[in-house]
Amino acid sequence: MGMTKEIEGREKAVLRALVQSHIKNPSPVGSKTLSEGPLAGLCLSSATIRNSLAELDAKDYVSKSHTSSGRTPTEKGYRFYVDELMVARPVPPEQKRKISSLMELCSADTAKIFRDISRLLNSFSGQTGLALLPAMSEAVIKKFSFIKVSPFRIQVVLVTAFSEVHNIIVELDENWPENEIMEMENFLNRHYAFGTLRQIRSRLERRIKRENARYNRIRRRLLKIQDSLFESGGDAKLIVEGVESFFDAPEFRQDSRKLRKILKTLSDRKKMLTILGKCLQAENVHVNIGSELSKVGIEDCSLVSFSFHLEDGAGGAVGILGPTRMDYPYLVGLLDYIFAEMNRRFAER
Repeated sequence: MGMTKEIEGREKAVLRALVQSHIKNPSPVGSKTLSEGPLAGLCLSSATIRNSLAELDAKDYVSKSHTSSGRTPTEKGYRFYVDELMVARPVPPEQKRKISSLMELCSADTAKIFRDISRLLNSFSGQTGLALLPAMSEAVIKKFSFIKVSPFRIQVVLVTAFSEVHNIIVELDENWPENEIMEMENFLNRHYAFGTLRQIRSRLERRIKRENARYNRIRRRLLKIQDSLFESGGDAKLIVEGVESFFDAPEFRQDSRKLRKILKTLSDRKKMLTILGKCLQAENVHVNIGSELSKVGIEDCSLVSFSFHLEDGAGGAVGILGPTRMDYPYLVGLLDYIFAEMNRRFAER
């Protein structure tokens, strides 16, 4: 709204330079540092820069440190920088090669793919890499296989449309005949392949009402199996890599209370699922800053993330979590590149 009109021209240049300087060095930034560094080409005096900083301070884009004359960006300043001033930086060639190598080695194990991506994000950025994988119950099932491993146990093998393989042991309440188990497998593959577990269950329940007794028994047993499958794969999978990065951030190393709060959130599966679950609504790479994460108790952090949809329609998210003083141009460029590579590689599968 009026935020773009609030600051213009020189103030934008000063704010951009201040944010970029603060990203490199956590110390408050002074006018002399700016005049001799990122603003040297504009030939602005320290006095002129100080006046611009005072204006930005009055508008809450920067704040003045109590212990020095320098200033640091506020959350509002970071938000304006990301939305209006920032240009995403290209990914270095060596990192592009590593990303391409990882994508070339993508296996049918979706969890492994995204664990590797999370580790790569942590390695490149020095921040915490995150991934949210869709629940198995939301994946489209391409093929079912039932293997009787003991009188009261069946191994169910599910192959998704994304070629991911799930092996789940189902405990039985009675010894089901092998011919009925085979009949159930054939029945599912013939009539219900390429649906999600949720869709298949709903359709089975409707058909049970109008079939003969023998088929009712088979389908009721299928519903029991599906109950076990939902218990095994009803929750989304969460991957967190590089939590130790928060110990190295000056913002948190010097404030044990903030650090404990962040580590507590990172260990809270429900809160982390909430954080990444919000990303599913965003298109392209999205940046959440500070108070936008306050509902889960990490208002001193920022999250750069993107959502994705697998071939079977199930969705997930990938992101980088760190202090608000993050290198946004690099991180946005990095996630943009990985997002494009993922879409390209998965489209070829």
